[in-house]
Amino acid sequence: MVKKYKLMSWIAVIIAIAIVILVNVFMSVFTKKVPIKIDLTSNKRYELTDESYEYLKTYETDTVFYVIASETDQDTNARAILDRYEAANSHIRIENVDPDRNPSFGREYVGDGETLSSNSVVVAAGDRSRVIENSEFYEVENGQITGLNVESKITSALKYVSSETQMNVYFTTGHGELELTGAKEALASENYVTADISLMTEDIPENASAIIIPRPTSDFSTAEIAKIEAYLKNGGAVQVYLSGECPTMSNLYSYLSTNGITVNDDEIVEGGANILSSTSGSYMFITNYVKNDVTSDIISKKRISAYVPFSKSLEALFESSGEYTVSEYLASSDSSYTSVNFESPTKDTAVHTGSSSIALMSENSGTGGKLYVSGTTMLLSKTVTEVNDVGLANFEYFTSLTNSMTGAGEAFVVPVKSVGANLLVMSTVAKGILFIIFVIIFPAALLTAGLAVFFRRRNM
Repeated sequence: MVKKYKLMSWIAVIIAIAIVILVNVFMSVFTKKVPIKIDLTSNKRYELTDESYEYLKTYETDTVFYVIASETDQDTNARAILDRYEAANSHIRIENVDPDRNPSFGREYVGDGETLSSNSVVVAAGDRSRVIENSEFYEVENGQITGLNVESKITSALKYVSSETQMNVYFTTGHGELELTGAKEALASENYVTADISLMTEDIPENASAIIIPRPTSDFSTAEIAKIEAYLKNGGAVQVYLSGECPTMSNLYSYLSTNGITVNDDEIVEGGANILSSTSGSYMFITNYVKNDVTSDIISKKRISAYVPFSKSLEALFESSGEYTVSEYLASSDSSYTSVNFESPTKDTAVHTGSSSIALMSENSGTGGKLYVSGTTMLLSKTVTEVNDVGLANFEYFTSLTNSMTGAGEAFVVPVKSVGANLLVMSTVAKGILFIIFVIIFPAALLTAGLAVFFRRRNM
């Protein structure tokens, strides 16, 4: 009986030791594949958005994130987010490159005479690569870090290195156009190359994926209109943004009407729930989405877009006429009205009450040309951060629209994660201490206690 008891005790001890060893081995392997890091921040600043996870599900390009820093000197905030990418997709791996030990690394990723700075990240796949400086990962205001922009930069880089085509968007100049800073920033994040073009002296390049006319204040010549017409007949994509400040431009408006879109010389005034007020006393108007392939995802997420008053109203001359089809994309609410009294518009001076078209799309089924006209610039002159910080989906709509028109596929805008407090970063020493306590000391203590109980019972 005693021998049997001793044998069972030994077996129990051996099983306990084996379990401890197996658990440690399993956790070591498992954490390399799926880093166990719990994001306890209020806005999940280290977690990827659902859109990025969905994108990573179909990502099949073998890609390396080269972190230009040793593991002890790397930016732990950025690395925590990079680890999420590696864990989510087997085609992505991370390598630390110590610039002190390998100072010549990465010369093929930068221009002549340039070097990779500390804690920059090189996203490389085959012969395509993108270098992201560490400063690009942070939003800074008055010398203080206010936001993390890692996910936006990395996902954009992944789209770039895995793409085989280059998309180019040209913004017209020479007619008092508005500088759409945010629009160019949003397009860059979708890997478009943007440039300005003067149609008075230049032809539209053959590589133009889209032409954007950003709120002109003087008319286009007949020669310029002819260039736009020829581009659309060749299957091009044109976006025209107007506002209440735009005067009547007979050549441009006449050409738009031949495509089934009329621009009215008025402005839309919103009412009711579609007025978005702020604590400063300023206000914006919310646009109503018309459901289609561009807006359906935004509608399902219950996102909203807004614009600063006022917008010109548009009219579709027809829904379908021959090769042309005109569709409504954005509209005002039923409680809105239009007025030609630009100084002080009131409902008493309304020329139309009820919903009006804010944005229309004219498509030519014969040529494949697409002409989009908006009566408002929709805050596209603001930066992406400024618009995203107030929870508006203006740039999500804009990039989805542009991608749809150019055939670039689906788009999503990754918001900057705000930083409301100091970041909690664990040092390498602290990590080492916790490793020793929980992986070595704690299991050893349990084993010692078990052996002590065993030998005590053995001598009883």
